[in-house]
Amino acid sequence: MNKIKFTTPSDAVSQIKSEDNIFIGGGAVVPKTLIQALTNRSSSLKNVGIHHILTLGNTNETAPYTLPGMKNSFRHYALFIGGNTRNAVNEGRAYYIPIFLYNFPSYLK
Repeated sequence: MNKIKFTTPSDAVSQIKSEDNIFIGGGAVVPKTLIQALTNRSSSLKNVGIHHILTLGNTNETAPYTLPGMKNSFRHYALFIGGNTRNAVNEGRAYYIPIFLYNFPSYLK
């Protein structure tokens, strides 16, 4: 018997612990609801690495995990920079790692 399992965004991100590294899918698959649930937990997390290729969205919105108040909770690694992460990189709250797409599998290893 196949059992379909559902959970809430809060429960899904409750598995993430301090010092973990996570990858956020880019382009059209940016999980905004999960990102919001994760940043809602920022006070209980330290030094979680967030990696992504390119998170698209409203360029007037800053990615919430790159806001100044999130610095101790999240380390942000942008392999490509978009409007929602550019200020954080320019101000030293995020890291820019230039990479060719063919090198991406090696980066994940």
